[in-house]
Order: sequence, then C-alpha cells, then structure tokens
Amino acid sequence: MPIIRNLRVNGKEYRISIIGVKCTPLNLRDVEEILHRKALIEEGGKVEVVLLNADMILGKEHLMPAIYMALRRHLRGKGLAKKLSVEVVLYAACTKEIVKAHKILGIREGVSSLVVVIIGEVSDPLSMIKSLLGDKFKLTDDGVLDLSEDKIRRIRKAFNISDKEVKSLQEESLYLSLVKSIISRMALLNLIKP
Repeated sequence: MPIIRNLRVNGKEYRISIIGVKCTPLNLRDVEEILHRKALIEEGGKVEVVLLNADMILGKEHLMPAIYMALRRHLRGKGLAKKLSVEVVLYAACTKEIVKAHKILGIREGVSSLVVVIIGEVSDPLSMIKSLLGDKFKLTDDGVLDLSEDKIRRIRKAFNISDKEVKSLQEESLYLSLVKSIISRMALLNLIKP
C-alpha cells in the first residue's frame, strides 16, 4: 500500500506519495530510458518524481525528513540543486555532492527494487509508475522498504555509521539509531550555503 501524506511547508500543502516497486533488473539503457520518461513527466512542472534504490532506504522515517528539508530549502531559493527531485536525493543521501548522492541512492544498472517518490497531485500514481518503468515494472511492493541484516550493513557502510555512534545514541533499537544518525546528517546540509 503506497504511503500518501500531505506535507505542509512554508504554509503550502504538498501531496507526497511514496511507493515501493519491484522491477526486472535494470541495465544501462533501461536507466537512460526511465530517466528520459521521468523528465517528460516533470516537464509540466506540476509534479516531481524521485527514483531511489530501495536497498539504501531505511523507510519512510528516512524519506519524509529528506523530502521536508529539501522542499523547505528549495522553496526558499537556496537549494543545493536546481531541481527539487535532485534536492531530495541530496538530502536522503546526506551529501551536497550530486554524483555521490546518485552513487549511494540513485537508480543504476542491476537495481531491481525502487522507491518512487511523487511530489504533487497525480490522479493515478500506479499508472504513472507503469508508464515510467515500462516493461521493467513488475509490481508495487512496499516490502522493499523492509530491513534486512544485509540492508542494514550496506546502509551503515554507505553513511559511515559506526558501532560507537549507534551506542552513543542510546535508542531502544538499531533501526531508531540509524534513522537518528541519518536525520542528523541531513540536518547538517542546512548549514551549507549554496
């Protein structure tokens, strides 16, 4: 079931849809085609689409703060990127470097689990995702946001979260410690001047 939230930023409501998707493993040509279709969808300016590698996302607790902080900064005209969708990727990856952010969270060759974030009103998000992914689309599956030992290990390595840091946060679960670590890294991006 997609996660759909209304997010109020600077006095304006934004519809946020977060949808987990399984697809057949992408090759380089698939990625190029998907990004081209994404650009066409965003052309009208009414919707922004963020495509993320689900294997590197902790869940909505990772994404919602990234979306909020990116929207807030973007609306102030102080974004690190020109496009809001790129700004979301930067915040979710906790870096100001676009290449590094896409290396951590971007779609690329071999990826078969995606998180699609839609910012804006879309009457039928599933149809939009199917047209975006074409024949690579298998099914929507929010289980791609679920944690596994392997996913935790990859996320800790990518975000450089040490055992010492996890212990110092004194949270009741490893998941909460990881979320807190990532959100604190996101917040540091607010201190960077564009």
